[in-house]
Amino acid sequence: MNKIEQLKKNIKRQYTFVVLSNLGFTRGVWMIFLAARGLSLIELGLLESIFHVTSLLMEVPTGAIADIYGRRVSRILGRVIHIFSLIAMVSTFNFPVAIISFVLSALSYNLESGAGTALIYDSMKQTETEGDFLKVSGRTEFLYQTTSVAAFIIGGTLATFTHEWAFAAEILISLVVLVQSFTFVEPDVGRRDPDEFKHAGHAMVTQLKEASSAFKKNPNIAFLMLSVSGLSAFVTTQFFYIQNYMKQGGATEATVGVILSIASIVSAFAGAQAYRLRKWKESLVLRVLPAIMVVGFLLVGYTDLEILGFVIVSAMEGVLYVMNMDYLNKRIPSDQRATLLSFDSMAHSLVMIGLFPLVGWLGDQWGLKFAFSVSAVIVTLVAGWVWIGASRLDHEHKDVGE
Repeated sequence: MNKIEQLKKNIKRQYTFVVLSNLGFTRGVWMIFLAARGLSLIELGLLESIFHVTSLLMEVPTGAIADIYGRRVSRILGRVIHIFSLIAMVSTFNFPVAIISFVLSALSYNLESGAGTALIYDSMKQTETEGDFLKVSGRTEFLYQTTSVAAFIIGGTLATFTHEWAFAAEILISLVVLVQSFTFVEPDVGRRDPDEFKHAGHAMVTQLKEASSAFKKNPNIAFLMLSVSGLSAFVTTQFFYIQNYMKQGGATEATVGVILSIASIVSAFAGAQAYRLRKWKESLVLRVLPAIMVVGFLLVGYTDLEILGFVIVSAMEGVLYVMNMDYLNKRIPSDQRATLLSFDSMAHSLVMIGLFPLVGWLGDQWGLKFAFSVSAVIVTLVAGWVWIGASRLDHEHKDVGE
């Protein structure tokens, strides 16, 4: 089988990878698990902050690893480290051990964040099918969310008996994912030759300089990253803290899993239909979706319709993620794709470093409902900034470098 046919198979391999890697049975219960082990909300907030500090420091180096040494290599390393992070997490009985788990988890996330998207986009570019990327991305988001449904329900059910069962099940699945990650074929598009660099440090610096140059040539790349990643950080924060909020309200882990799964189902169908918005102007998408998202945050923070608000926020975030990946990839040169996409994750981390412990502190002091109301106000301001800045996208000629 020739290289082109192998690269086309990367799409189906990606769908399998997404399903298996997102059977994260602990995603809906880890905060509850660590709280049961004696950690406070502020400690949980600090752990997530540590995760994002690590992520902030390592995003660009790991993105450069993917661009220079291979996206497949980066993905495999990420899977290995993910398994060790789960082992450390389930072994946590104090704050220092939890820190080790979160640092490893961040490294795993970094190694996958830019590499996975770059691997698929450049596979499609080499096979001249990149015009279908938005549909593939939508299907990927659909699979991600629907798999999350199963993960939340199964994980919540296992955790109702004992949290350790959820961790054991995820470790076993992660071993399967590790084996499957070896099946991907590395595209030639955008691959840098390691021999052109004097040493690893020179490679990192060169890649960073060239990526920074791409930002200068097209500042809208930075705008898209900051705006969408900033909003996404608030969604992520709400997702994790609402688990404890429901638990404090008397919900069992199984019930929490069902509610999270409902949000994932709605988000899955919304994300799968995102390609239909391609006919809209980018500025319109970046105004309408955040506005609806604000409504969801206000419902969570100021009414008793928290679940409805949470579902609305999840749905809008799913669509916005799919559309933004398409917008960014059209603007990013292939040989810097993983590095620049890592900057996108970096922007997310920058917001999370301060936001997550802030919400945890507010929750400890005045309750999570108050913390959600403060978040809603800030999200409204961020959405307003995005609304104002979106008009710049209408006057830009998108030209992707080779």
